[in-house]
Amino acid sequence: MSLSAAIPFISAGVALTLLGLLLSRVMFRLKRHSAIPLDHEERNALLIDHAEAIIYTISPKGLMTYVSANWPRLLGHPSEQVVGQSFSRFVYPEDHPACYAFLERAVQTGKAQRGVEYRVRHQDGTLFWHTSSIRPVKDEGGRLVACVGVAHDITRLKEAQSSLREVNRRMVDLIASREIELREAIAQALFAAEGEARRIGHEIHATLCQELVGLARMTENLKCATMPSEKDRALLLKITEQSAHSSRLAREFAHHLTLHDLEVGSFAEAMAVFTARFEKLFGVSVEFNCGIGPEVLKDAISEHLYRIISEAASNAVRRGRARRIWIDLVQEEDRLVLSVSNDGGPLPESGKIRDGLGLRQMRMRTRLMGGTLSLHPGEGGHTLLQIVIPRSS
Repeated sequence: MSLSAAIPFISAGVALTLLGLLLSRVMFRLKRHSAIPLDHEERNALLIDHAEAIIYTISPKGLMTYVSANWPRLLGHPSEQVVGQSFSRFVYPEDHPACYAFLERAVQTGKAQRGVEYRVRHQDGTLFWHTSSIRPVKDEGGRLVACVGVAHDITRLKEAQSSLREVNRRMVDLIASREIELREAIAQALFAAEGEARRIGHEIHATLCQELVGLARMTENLKCATMPSEKDRALLLKITEQSAHSSRLAREFAHHLTLHDLEVGSFAEAMAVFTARFEKLFGVSVEFNCGIGPEVLKDAISEHLYRIISEAASNAVRRGRARRIWIDLVQEEDRLVLSVSNDGGPLPESGKIRDGLGLRQMRMRTRLMGGTLSLHPGEGGHTLLQIVIPRSS
């Protein structure tokens, strides 16, 4: 039965337009049989029967009014069991809403629709993926009477997409697992370094500080026990002052290495002690502003931020020759932001920043907190170090 006989309201010109360019092997068959005279209807029937695409017509209510003769070959059902049935009988139930909406758009707008993807069930129960394009057809009075559709099998494409998604998922999982392993390795390395730093700090406090205090007292006793000359007295005074200064430095280093200030107070209190000590030690001005309550910062985060601030401030003095340092820690809706800026020299040209041990450790600590670290010019061209930590971290 030809398409024109099945659908009397579709002209031969419309049918030829819809059936257009088909597969090259079908054209090869036509060439092979070119000696046999074929009229338009016979040629259209031959094209439809051998095409891999299914041609069909469907009523506005979703009833199948015609299917091409290749439906039984591709989907198994005899044509007479398809015509007169609702398309939903052959479409996978989960895809009914999308197909009904697709048909409704064509009926309501009177315009061609394309691109709906759905699963259709073979007579043996196998599911295949199809995609359809439909064009509304109207009678002479302008009333929409049916839609002509073309369905293509995209099962292999869907399988390839599924395989790609699975490969991508495995790749993401692999990267995530490697990221976890890397962060654990970094955490273990930093944990070991912290333990060693604390041990050295305790050793400095227990031995070197005591030795320096003892040296200062010995010089005091020597000065009182003898009658040194004016020159010797000046030398003893200088030794006493230097011993006291070295003792204070050693005690400060010991406190810094052991994180003593964090152990005995809150983060804000520890930073107040740090800024006062840093100003006295380097002769600079340090301004610290904290907009975060103590309940937000966990111990590990506090330790990382303390170490990062200390390293950033030291770099500002040693490398940037800064005289003023500004430290701001603020809490935004979904993140914590640490900014350390100074009035020292500007950053070197892009790509020439020396990624030394201190900067690498700051990056490691930032990564462990799940954050990002950036270095860029701040106001006035001075260096601005900024660390952003998601609240989820």
